[in-house]
Amino acid sequence: MNFNDLVDELSELLGMELVIDKNKVVQLILDRTIKMQLEFHSFKESFCIIFSIDQLYQGIRREEVLKAALKSNHTFRPYGGHFGFVEKKGVLVLFSYIPQSIATAQKVFDEMVLLSKQARSWIEALGSGQNAPQGAFEEPNLPRTSIFGAFNKK
Repeated sequence: MNFNDLVDELSELLGMELVIDKNKVVQLILDRTIKMQLEFHSFKESFCIIFSIDQLYQGIRREEVLKAALKSNHTFRPYGGHFGFVEKKGVLVLFSYIPQSIATAQKVFDEMVLLSKQARSWIEALGSGQNAPQGAFEEPNLPRTSIFGAFNKK
C-alpha cells in the first residue's frame, strides 16, 4: 500500500478529508489539543505516526520528563509507540512505525487510537506539572477503544 492509498482509505474510514501537504505529511489536531501527523519514511519502508506531547525547556524538569519517557519506552513495548525528543524544536514526541508491507488503513487507525490515548495522558500530566501520568509504568496494555470522540468509525 502506498501513502496516497493509505490516506484515501483512512479518509473513508474516518469520514473526514485528509490532505497530504507540500511536505508529504498528513497533519491532524484531535480535540483541539493533540497534534498528530502521519508520514511515509522510505528509508524504513514504513508509515510513521507521530504525536507531539510537549515543549520541554532546558532544566531539571526536562531531565525528569525524559527519564520518565525512557522508562515508559521500556514498559509499553510492544504495546504502543516510543517516546523521542526532537532536540531542534525541544519537543517530546510519541511515535510508531508500521511497516508498509503489512499496513492497512485499519491497522494504522488502531495504532492512532492507542497512541492518542497515551499522548492525551502525557499531555494532561505534563500540563499539570507531573513528569509522567499517574500509573504510567503499571499498565502495560492500554485498551484499544475510542479516540476520545475525535474519530467516529462508520
